Amino acid sequence: MFYSPDSLLEMSSPYILRRALLGLVLTLLTFSVSAQTINSAAWVRLPGQAIEIAASEQGEAAAIDSSNNVWRWDKKSEKWRSLPGKFSHIDITDNGQLWGVSIDGQVLNYQNRQWTSIGTGASNLTLGRNNDLVVATNTGSLARYLINERRWEAIDGSAKDLEVAKDGWIWTISNKGIISRQLGDRWIGLPGRAKDISIDESGRILIVTPSGKLKQWDPQINDWITIKLPFSAQTIESSSSNTLWATNQQGIIFVKGLALGEEAIKPKEPANKRSTGNPSQTVDDSEYKFSLVQGTGLDLSIGLDGSIFSLQSAGQLGRWSNTDSKFNDFPGDLDQIELDWNGRPWGVGRGGALYRHDGEAWR
Repeated sequence: MFYSPDSLLEMSSPYILRRALLGLVLTLLTFSVSAQTINSAAWVRLPGQAIEIAASEQGEAAAIDSSNNVWRWDKKSEKWRSLPGKFSHIDITDNGQLWGVSIDGQVLNYQNRQWTSIGTGASNLTLGRNNDLVVATNTGSLARYLINERRWEAIDGSAKDLEVAKDGWIWTISNKGIISRQLGDRWIGLPGRAKDISIDESGRILIVTPSGKLKQWDPQINDWITIKLPFSAQTIESSSSNTLWATNQQGIIFVKGLALGEEAIKPKEPANKRSTGNPSQTVDDSEYKFSLVQGTGLDLSIGLDGSIFSLQSAGQLGRWSNTDSKFNDFPGDLDQIELDWNGRPWGVGRGGALYRHDGEAWR
């Protein structure tokens, strides 16, 4: 571009320079803010892997990993937090309450840091209007649990997977992938096949096809329209009209429409063989550096809270102290030791007796 001497003189005026400087500052500030927040319009990978995800309109989420452990998304720390129990399915209310089906078919509600059973014989569940539960039983039949009345009632129909629409009618997927919806006392078959279904508060209805495509129901044409995805999906969860959670066929977790800090999406590289599939796990491919610490041991156990216990010779125990940078003596005489999900030690003593430490003593 050519500039005349007059135009160069005009550009060098204090007014123009101030404007140019202001523009530069605004550009740098914009870059600084955008560098800390991920573009919520794009699909973003989260750490970990899952076989099922549930999410609420308020951004609450929970996941089940391939070992049937359940994890809850912590919005403040943007990390997965472990919860007790083994589950096959999970759902979450608008106010963040968790409901799940355990691997032995119990219907459980998580309150006050513990699970409470309200029934057995379930294979799947979903939350409907007024947060009432709709359950697919282990025989394929349907039942509804009226939370306010604390009673069950039978529903005509059968399902492997199910969701409740905004109008209160149930949508189902059969063992063969056949999609149906309830309309009064009738069930209507719908076109296509699906392996997962999700319905949000806006009324949007989504399915994942057996080939991993994402489709949305269009009531104008009474058929499904394809939504482009950058991956082949295994599950889908629509928590609102703007936010989607999904897993691909390898179980990797993705989210779209949720504002995240950069730390939430690390690592960016695909999981390697060291990943066990827990949503809380991240993969660090940087070089490891080992330092020799004081003491000897036969075995180690590390808890999710970072607690480290060692099993020394002659059955003696040690607990790692970051302050002292060494293992301090811990009471007990065991042959084996393992830490549970909250960092409490369990052990096998002489003769095979099983012990658990409750924070005060071995029981």
